[in-house]
Amino acid sequence: MSSLATAPFRAKDLLEGAFTSFATPKKRTEREPSSARSAFDCTRGLKNMIAPFYSRPSECSPSPMPVPILSGLEERAGERRPFCAWSFSGIWSLEFGVWNFPRHLTPDTRHSAPVHPIRRAIIDVGTNSIKLLVADVHGHEVVPVSEESKQTRLGSGFYESHRLQSGAIKSTANVVATFAQAARDLKASSIRVLGTSAAREATNASELISAIHTASGLDVEIISGEQEADLVFQGVTTDPALAAMPLLLLDVGGGSTEFILGQGDQKHFRASFPLGTVRLLEKLPPSDPPRAEELRACRQWLKDFLEKEVRPRLDPAMRQEVQSNPKHAPIQLVATGGTAADVILTGAAIYEEVMTLFNFPDLRISTRGLRFAAVLVSE
Repeated sequence: MSSLATAPFRAKDLLEGAFTSFATPKKRTEREPSSARSAFDCTRGLKNMIAPFYSRPSECSPSPMPVPILSGLEERAGERRPFCAWSFSGIWSLEFGVWNFPRHLTPDTRHSAPVHPIRRAIIDVGTNSIKLLVADVHGHEVVPVSEESKQTRLGSGFYESHRLQSGAIKSTANVVATFAQAARDLKASSIRVLGTSAAREATNASELISAIHTASGLDVEIISGEQEADLVFQGVTTDPALAAMPLLLLDVGGGSTEFILGQGDQKHFRASFPLGTVRLLEKLPPSDPPRAEELRACRQWLKDFLEKEVRPRLDPAMRQEVQSNPKHAPIQLVATGGTAADVILTGAAIYEEVMTLFNFPDLRISTRGLRFAAVLVSE
């Protein structure tokens, strides 16, 4: 495994700089039509920026470069790909790295008859965005064929009434239909649609289910927070580079955040909390541009929430995890998924406060999560 690192950035300065330059989605769209790009779209730009700095994975200029996003990776079988390794000195110094490691383990088929993989698709209906994974599945091996993400903001205006808005339902159903057709064009043998935080909390979830079925002909499976946490952990640990170490997975979505602690196929703690990028943005809406006191208020709210709701449950589990590990290996904090441009501020604040409160010096990023586990199971 080879790696590179550029000159360090200060995460605190990064977050405060983002707060200063952030604008509301409407104004950003007027100035910058692509401002609502998904994390996958953003990483294509990151990949293009990184490429000139190295000729082989082990060679890279230490020249600093701009940082356009917080999370998300472009993963393609057989390609050299960016991997964001957020290494923090203390809490605040930030580095980006490019790692090169196998996309998946290849089984030894020299002495057995070839087994053809099964192509399946998963559509993840989240609070902020809809994500598609089409992959070839061979046993526990998952090889992505296509990955797409589209922001529909299903949870917009949701948290006061707990009712999904008609416009958000319609746009979500249309995107699901588009993704379903893309999966059919790629000859997926099955397509599953999974609904998460906003869908399971909505008092009118039946309207979303009906709209998606009408638009795409597909049924929606609304999964619990515990099921979501299980799938996230299973999906991340399909990556052999992460399966062998104790992990605390932090899956920050638009409406909820899952904390999952374990190693390999063993989970020792899992919990879903009502903390997400869209939920926090609507609870503490910033000015345009945001003010310093709003950043302080956001950090304080997060600290109070984590101290009251998360720490009493997570701390004992983390101590037990370290004690039960024969090598006493440190727990690695791994973030999954991506943060879209217009909620990147609250996403950054959540990651920052978790790292600060629980004394994690490093944050690693994985785009393997719920979809990579769900695709292992047929309809």
